[in-house]
This record gives sequence, structure tokens and C-alpha cells, in this order.
Amino acid sequence: MKKKLLAIVLATMVCSSFVACGSTESNDQEVTKEEDTEVSVEKEATEEADTEPVEEAQEEETVEEDYSEVFAAALADAEIYGNSDGTSYDDWKDAYKSTINKFIKESPQYDFSYALIYLNNDDVPELLMNTDDEVIGAYLLTYNKNDGTVNVSSTGSTTFTYLPEENVLNATGYVLGAEYVNLISIRDGQWVQLGYGEQGTLDPWAEDSFDENGDVIVNSWTWNGEELGSEEAFSEKFLTYYNYGTAEVVDEYYTKDEILSQIADL
Repeated sequence: MKKKLLAIVLATMVCSSFVACGSTESNDQEVTKEEDTEVSVEKEATEEADTEPVEEAQEEETVEEDYSEVFAAALADAEIYGNSDGTSYDDWKDAYKSTINKFIKESPQYDFSYALIYLNNDDVPELLMNTDDEVIGAYLLTYNKNDGTVNVSSTGSTTFTYLPEENVLNATGYVLGAEYVNLISIRDGQWVQLGYGEQGTLDPWAEDSFDENGDVIVNSWTWNGEELGSEEAFSEKFLTYYNYGTAEVVDEYYTKDEILSQIADL
């Protein structure tokens, strides 16, 4: 009886040992599977994180290429928007100084103020000569390295934003409740017009063209003389060439002595 009881106890101990081993192996396998799953998930996440910047960069490059092509085509077809008196200068500094003195002599009625900007990507800045006259506006000057002349454009605007070194300036004006935008660039040392638009009311003299607050009701949009049907269409045309995100405002103007000093220091 004792032998039989001992055999049962031993058998029970052996079975418990097998069960415990089996449980340990099962737990180990589950932990291994979980670890493998975590590693796989982390690997996929890492791969996705690695590919996202590449895809975003590729998309940005595509957008930039598309914009460059559109801009290049528009610049090539743009109409001349400035002229020169034919005087040639050896140096842009002398050219600007002489032109400033010439304008002051010929137009003494204006109290000119001045600003320098780098519109395109060369090392010569452009000069704005602001009359503060809303009809005449400001004059734009750029030095033509090809023949040493100064190309001058009359804008009819006193408000300007521009894309530094991207060769787009926006001259904005407001007349009879309408906003005028004029996108201007430089091509081969000459001012050219990329495009122009207007948004306002069809009849600025009609009473129903204004709301109860006296603000104009915008119901007319044009681009390069073409009628558009909505503000969205107008914005699409405008933003084809102009990115407000990188634009800077020309809001600091200087006296003649101050601007000549700035020019001399460059």
C-alpha cells in the first residue's frame, strides 16, 4: 500500500512538473510573439517616418518646379513696363545718384522719399522713389548691367509688397472702391508686367454698391482685362505668381541724404 501511495505521489509530481514547464514555454512564446509584434510595429512606424519627409520633399520640389515653369513662361511673355532715357553709367551707385538728382530737378513739386530693396537675385538693389501722390505713385528704378542704363517705371501706386530675391513686386492701389493689383518683375534689366487685376463694384456711383456700413460690395473681378466670376478665381490668378507667406512690405522710406548714405555704404 505504501509502495502504491508513493508511486501515485511521484506520478503527480512528474505531471505537475510537465504542466509547469509547458506553462513556462507557453508564456515565453507569448512574450516572444509580443516582442516580435512590437518590433514589427516600431519598424513600420520608423519606415513610415522615414518615407514621409521624402514624400513631402518630393511634393515640395514638384510644386516648386511647376511654379518655376509657370513663372518663367509668364516672365518671358510679360510686357515692357518701364523705359530709360538712354544715359549710360559705369556704376549703379552713380546711376542712382544722378537719377535722384534729375528727378528732384524736374519734379520739384514732390517731396520724394526713398527705399532700397533686393527684388531679383543679383547684387544690385532696386530703388523706390515715392512721391506720396496717389495718382503718380512711386517710381521704380533698376540698373541694367547690360548697357549701364537706369530703367524707370511709374506705378501709380504708393503701397508695395514684394518677394525678396524672387523677382515679384505687388503695387497696390485703391480707386473708387476698387482694389488694383499690379505684379511687376525685372527681365534683362527692364521692368515688365507679369499681370494685373481689379476687384470692386460694377458701379461705384450707385447707392446699392455699398452696404449699411458704407463698405463697397465687391461683385466684379478681372485679371489682365478678362472678366472673372468670383473672388476665388481672382485669388487663384493672383496666387499663381505671388506667395503672401514670403512677402515683405516696403514700409520704411528715407530722405535723400539718408538713401545716398545707404547707397555709398553698399
